[in-house]
Amino acid sequence: MLRMIIKAAIRRVTGDAIGETAYPPLDDATKYFRRTLRRCALSLGANLYAARFAQDHHFGVVFGRVVR
Repeated sequence: MLRMIIKAAIRRVTGDAIGETAYPPLDDATKYFRRTLRRCALSLGANLYAARFAQDHHFGVVFGRVVR
């Protein structure tokens, strides 16, 4: 399930980079990646992962690096 969330997040980040900006400010990058991972988890019905991305900062940072 986590692999599916990461794939969905990569697709979303790529789409945002094409449509908006490829380089979010460093201050907001971590928030952006955590929020994207959380939204993808919710859209796939992985509520426990979504809660973990929202609550556990380090978990979101680690997987945000993968998505980046």
